Amino acid sequence: MRRFYTLITVSFFIALSSTSYCQNKSLFENRIKGRVIDTLEINENDMVVHIKWLDDTLRVKIQNQKLHFDFEKMIKASRGKSSLETEKGRQLFVQDMKTWGQNCFSYALERYFANNGFCSQRVFNKRTTIGLETIHQVIANYFEEVIAFSTTPKRNLKTKLPDNVLLAFLNSSDLIIHAVYYSNGIFYTKNGGFKASEFVNLKKFLKENYWDTKTIKVFKLNKAKVNFQKIGNSICGNSES
Repeated sequence: MRRFYTLITVSFFIALSSTSYCQNKSLFENRIKGRVIDTLEINENDMVVHIKWLDDTLRVKIQNQKLHFDFEKMIKASRGKSSLETEKGRQLFVQDMKTWGQNCFSYALERYFANNGFCSQRVFNKRTTIGLETIHQVIANYFEEVIAFSTTPKRNLKTKLPDNVLLAFLNSSDLIIHAVYYSNGIFYTKNGGFKASEFVNLKKFLKENYWDTKTIKVFKLNKAKVNFQKIGNSICGNSES
């Protein structure tokens, strides 16, 4: 009989712990997903909003799912033969405009979080752009610096980097001008309206794209700041790199 009650007691505490775990996981997922709390601007093809994300309010531009353009007006403004006169040309134009829906900051964060078990986050994706103030805010409040090095002399660009990190390129004013996600020797980047791409040679990339970079800072998520606890890796089923 004693053994019977012991089994019931153990089962009860296991069930209680499981329920608490699920509740914590649910609360965490709701915080990481983000929710719009205020609309600041409404434009023809996008809107600017405040999003509650974790413990912060972030300013984010969200591109509309469907984009609308006055092609006839644009054709007249071109004063000549335009690719927009054909349906194919218009489709290609719209597709090109959609690539502007996400900038480098949003892309780098999306890649970082996707590879760290945060599949449920919805703030950083193909239709969101964040500005300088927001990327500084996210890094300052939720990341910790691992390494920092100057781009001169050029041999510094061969500095060995840890895997699964966020890189911020800073200019002489200590402002972040670009961000990339790095893992296993590959840099994942998105430059402006261009499609996302990958590169392996940091020196060549800087020379061709961000020659005014003076400092590169390397960051990893500070799990204590996001109250990550033990639930993060289970959100996507990914293991921490």
